[in-house]
Amino acid sequence: MPDHFRRKGVATEWADANRPGSPTGCFIEGPSFDAAGNLHVVDIPFGRIFRIAPDGTWTLAIEYEGWPNGLKIACDGRILVADYRHGIMELEAKELKMRPVLTS
Repeated sequence: MPDHFRRKGVATEWADANRPGSPTGCFIEGPSFDAAGNLHVVDIPFGRIFRIAPDGTWTLAIEYEGWPNGLKIACDGRILVADYRHGIMELEAKELKMRPVLTS
């Protein structure tokens, strides 16, 4: 992750529960490629989803109140996200918002 996206010295509930005593500037999981060759990843403790272009450029797709643990891009292009807090979510890429699909 590029340095300008890292959150240095920021405490989060997720980091306190999963990495006690360890500074966590990011925690990347859930890689999945879209049809255009972009790699999408989640940053669990900060509720962020990034898109990494084929040329290596990182873009923040969304930041929301959640703990996204992984994602999968469906054949129809929908981005489905497994979230510790909210269940299964969908990233509505055009509107840049998260929508619940299956909550717990």
